[in-house]
Amino acid sequence: MRPPKYPPQAVREHHTGKVILKVLIATDGSPKEITVEKSSGYRELDQAAIAAAKTWMFNPGSKGGQPYEGYALIPVDFTLAD
Repeated sequence: MRPPKYPPQAVREHHTGKVILKVLIATDGSPKEITVEKSSGYRELDQAAIAAAKTWMFNPGSKGGQPYEGYALIPVDFTLAD
């Protein structure tokens, strides 16, 4: 999974935080629905996390050898190096 791009405005303003995304994972592993379960407190970080998650592929759950749709909580950390 490719990490999200750190928004330039967030870098300039030294915004950091953790976004918890709630992702509905389709049977093919693609994200079917993405919502913010817990915000970082910064809209631009939340939006960057959603944009990145749209490009990710997941392993769907499996019952009896058959994949099924299910939700997963995905943490996305935004930290700045000193």
